[in-house]
Amino acid sequence: MASQVQCDAALRLLYYFPKESAQVIAERLAKLDVRHTRNAKELIRLMVANGVRQDDLIRATSWSREPALRAAVTGIFKRAGNSSVLLAALPAVDDVSLIHRRLDPLIDALPSDDWPYYEGFRLLSALGKHSPATAQPVFRRYLRDAGIPRRLTMCAVLRELDVPWDVELLAPLLEDKRISPDQYEVDSRNHGLQLPIRVCDRAAESLAANHPDLRFVLAGPHADLDKQIAAIRGQLAKRR
Repeated sequence: MASQVQCDAALRLLYYFPKESAQVIAERLAKLDVRHTRNAKELIRLMVANGVRQDDLIRATSWSREPALRAAVTGIFKRAGNSSVLLAALPAVDDVSLIHRRLDPLIDALPSDDWPYYEGFRLLSALGKHSPATAQPVFRRYLRDAGIPRRLTMCAVLRELDVPWDVELLAPLLEDKRISPDQYEVDSRNHGLQLPIRVCDRAAESLAANHPDLRFVLAGPHADLDKQIAAIRGQLAKRR
């Protein structure tokens, strides 16, 4: 409760009195201990020492354009030990090379079983949003020898981003018929029959979401989905 009060107060002060409050809040942020924590117990101890949930306070203030505030949050970005703090500070960072220096090693160190909406999704989405022109090599490395979890994560990430190179990464996944843990209803009128969603289905969904000329509907048996995917592959081949 006390943590939320602090966050709300900082947000409102920056919104209504940005010039008057920026320096005071910047000094508060500069004193935060944002070292790496290995487990929940260490994280709780750090929050108690800081007197606030550090990532919440950073997230509540990192949108501000006040120079003193942005400098303080950028300083946090440079020294942050956990990805949650790093990502909370990211909106205040303008230095693309700094963003890469901090995010690239974290992405390269992700586990192979990095399922959608885990840490990889957040890190890749952040890099793609804040540095779309230079993120492609990192995305390619993430997919190198990738299994089902990482391939599904990439489909989810690229569905959220507007980048010109999504086809290059997603098109090869249209051939991957391995199944995911998720299922879909074969016919919306018959709620009993479900089939597993495959990697190729997720790739087709993302491509169709990003490109209005491509069409894919997750309905019907796998044979019907394969026909839709074949049509997408044919359209993509004509673009080359």
